[in-house]
Amino acid sequence: MPTVAITDTEINPTYFGEGGGGWNVFAETELSPVPSLPAPEVTTDPALWIGPLSATPHGTLDSGGGIQPCDCGFEWGLTAAYGETTPTQKKETGESFSQAITGLLPNTTYHFRAFATGFGTSYGADRIFVTAINSAILATVTTDPATGRGAIAATVNGTLNQDGGEACVCGFEWGLSTEYGTVTPIESKTTGETFSQVIGGLVPGTTYHFRAFAT
Repeated sequence: MPTVAITDTEINPTYFGEGGGGWNVFAETELSPVPSLPAPEVTTDPALWIGPLSATPHGTLDSGGGIQPCDCGFEWGLTAAYGETTPTQKKETGESFSQAITGLLPNTTYHFRAFATGFGTSYGADRIFVTAINSAILATVTTDPATGRGAIAATVNGTLNQDGGEACVCGFEWGLSTEYGTVTPIESKTTGETFSQVIGGLVPGTTYHFRAFAT
């Protein structure tokens, strides 16, 4: 028996047809398209703290797109084909991110680009950095004024001005004279970072000397 279509102005056509066991009803339906979410947008920022054996690429998640937070990181290598990927970090729109890369070769050009994965993966532009020549660059450090001075304790402060290309071990020598005699616990720092230590057990009304060091 031929199939007959009955059309309503508000519904899709409905079809009637005779099957092997009687009449069957077939109704056409329309599926709404799945909305497309925007992909993230990311910028590759310049690398900082470039030494002979390490560097720190930076990036910014300009937009998380349709899914937040996004997984952000860097691809890097000797060419624009990269080949290496850093660990990722969870970031949201407007947040920056960075990742230290170590084990590099001195005086060598490296390529890197930021990426963000949310609803799809997006990449920033390719950038390069050139590692420093592996010469004997000495670390430089500044002894900053002490703070939080009390009767029996004080906080000594310092700034690592230049790490010489690698993280430095930083601390303080202190004592009753410029011969010092006592060393504080140490901290690992890189160029531009400050450090401090609380010295306790002091004698009230007594002058003490101190100086910062970096190795």
